Amino acid sequence: MKRVGIALTLLLAATALFAGGGGEVTPQVTVGNEDTIYISPSESAGEQDLLTIPITVATAEGRNNDVITAYQVEVRDSSGNLVWVESAVDETETPGFFGRLLQNLGLQERTSTVEIPESTSWDGTYAGSDLGADGAGVPDGEYTYTLTATDSREVTATSEPQTVIVDNTAPAASASVDFDVFSPNGDGLRDTVTLTQETSSETTWTGTITLDGATIFEVTWSGTADEAFTWDGRNLADTDVEDGEYVYTLTATDEAGNTGSIEPLTVI
Repeated sequence: MKRVGIALTLLLAATALFAGGGGEVTPQVTVGNEDTIYISPSESAGEQDLLTIPITVATAEGRNNDVITAYQVEVRDSSGNLVWVESAVDETETPGFFGRLLQNLGLQERTSTVEIPESTSWDGTYAGSDLGADGAGVPDGEYTYTLTATDSREVTATSEPQTVIVDNTAPAASASVDFDVFSPNGDGLRDTVTLTQETSSETTWTGTITLDGATIFEVTWSGTADEAFTWDGRNLADTDVEDGEYVYTLTATDEAGNTGSIEPLTVI
């Protein structure tokens, strides 16, 4: 009778454990909690080429004998299509009924061949996608990335999606000057010089006037630069500058690290 009681107890425990007794508590997974990240994999070498994805995976709280048996990091486009994937699956031989029972009772340690890195990187290319060949660059646009992990109870959890913008397009600008020589002496003749300019919309455009490489005057614009910029021959201290050959440049660096500028213009 005692043996029957023990067997019945084990059977009930096995039933509860194999059915996920104690509630389905999921693994804890995150890929950081960043603001939107911008990368430019193919435009500005060495500048924001990669998305670094921090990976945090832990078994469910209170499930000390659980192990992670699979993980997958995915990048998807704005339509939800898979563009890149990195994954690993446990290759440990599945134990039999009594082996699993002992593991579920905490009497036998579980093992897994899955090694989860602290982080991984995405270089803006396809991998494991139907949309493009592995290694080919993805189009500019908005993408999301997530981490999914599965534990030894076959319970799966997915992180909150994070956003990355791929931007391989440098800021664009053009400019011209109404005349190359001016004389800001107050006689009413060519006292100022006007630069006509057209730009893409960026966080900041900076117009700089230099003499022999030293900054004499500087102005910034948010969004697009002013279509017309007039200089009266005065410096940052609001005093008249000396005669000389001055150079005007217009430059912007976008959030992905791409830099764009005009060909320098000379004003005498």
